[in-house]
Amino acid sequence: MYAVTIDNGLHLTNRERDILTFLGEGKSSKEIAGILRLSVRTVGSHRRSICRKLHAHSTAELVQKAGLLTQIVATVVSLYPHNNPPN
Repeated sequence: MYAVTIDNGLHLTNRERDILTFLGEGKSSKEIAGILRLSVRTVGSHRRSICRKLHAHSTAELVQKAGLLTQIVATVVSLYPHNNPPN
């Protein structure tokens, strides 16, 4: 399993990152479960893990942070489309 670590030490698995991205797009747990072919309960488990890691205390706060992180990732990808960020 691959993982992403953001400079502040935030460590998300690929699955958590996928779910966070979908949350940032405004998708519900049920929609995410359908897209990723997971149970709603599994998506909920990942959401709780993401909340813990992001120190989010409500769904609204999680979705807000997910939206911000999604924008950051999109910006980085657009700046470095070939995965060659400067050293």
